[in-house]
Amino acid sequence: VANSAKVSEMCTGDSGENAPFRIVLQNGEISSSLCDDLESLPNGVHIGPLRSAPQHVQEAAEEVLVDRLSLEPASHFFSSAHATMLMDRIVVFVPQGVELDRVLHVLCVAAPTEPNASVAQTSAPSFVYVLEPQSTARIVETHVCLAASGEDAGSASGGGDSDGGGRGGLFENSQSMVRLGEGAVLEHGLVSELSESSVHFGLASVQALADSRYSATTVSVGAQVSRWDVRVDLDGGGAHGEVYGLSIGDQARVSDLHSKLNHNVPGCTSDQLQKNIALARGRTVFCGHVLVDWGARNSESAQLCRSLLLSSDARVDAMPVLVINNQDVVATHGATITDLSEE
Repeated sequence: VANSAKVSEMCTGDSGENAPFRIVLQNGEISSSLCDDLESLPNGVHIGPLRSAPQHVQEAAEEVLVDRLSLEPASHFFSSAHATMLMDRIVVFVPQGVELDRVLHVLCVAAPTEPNASVAQTSAPSFVYVLEPQSTARIVETHVCLAASGEDAGSASGGGDSDGGGRGGLFENSQSMVRLGEGAVLEHGLVSELSESSVHFGLASVQALADSRYSATTVSVGAQVSRWDVRVDLDGGGAHGEVYGLSIGDQARVSDLHSKLNHNVPGCTSDQLQKNIALARGRTVFCGHVLVDWGARNSESAQLCRSLLLSSDARVDAMPVLVINNQDVVATHGATITDLSEE
């Protein structure tokens, strides 16, 4: 009851016709009492658990899952672990030609179920986003946690200066599987701001078909270890993928972004800009992989990582990777690391 009251307080905010449409999950399960009225969604849009979705939505979501999960190697620990942790998958289905005119805010709350637990508690929010041809949506996933017993609210939202020791903490392992039909557009925010006693691993795996556009913005701050893995497969001519990110590693925290932008067919474009800030004993990691496959002619790709070191004890690992398997390509990549002068 106390957790529900705290989550309810977090959900207060903007109101009015342009306010975000809010979906709330607690420990990976949808909390209907805290969600906005699903009846107000445009006709044909479905948001809810996979198990109770209409048949055509279930079939579309399962097709996306089969395709996306087949690309994750069996040796990938976090993907394998996710299958054993999840309660149910939440499906967001936007039918052909429909535009969601309000931002969909998906609030994922990891709430401690046992005070002062000596082992990590787990949460595995899981999403399938299906945008049919010519549809449009803006979705922001925000991953937060409630304060555990003895932990103040500031540290639970990413503040404080603890090194995360002394409690079992929380481990969140989230997944978002996405398919964009021809001409579909998705702006996707991925925000991790868990407490310093938490670990978060998040995967977004995207298939973009012809003339579709996928734009991801990742933010990582607060957790002891936070990592986003973003994979975008450009599988139709004219598809565009972009990943913009901000990672902050402070105290002894690690903030990590791994990305793959795969040009699998001719005539696709991609863009990536990653910004890192490392201070105190913090560490940021960027591993950005761009692949222009055999036969993917007339491809264009730009990638840049900019990092700021604010402490002699901080660390930045920047690894931009560009693999080109044909000559008809315009591609750039690079990384810069700098510190502030004493002046």
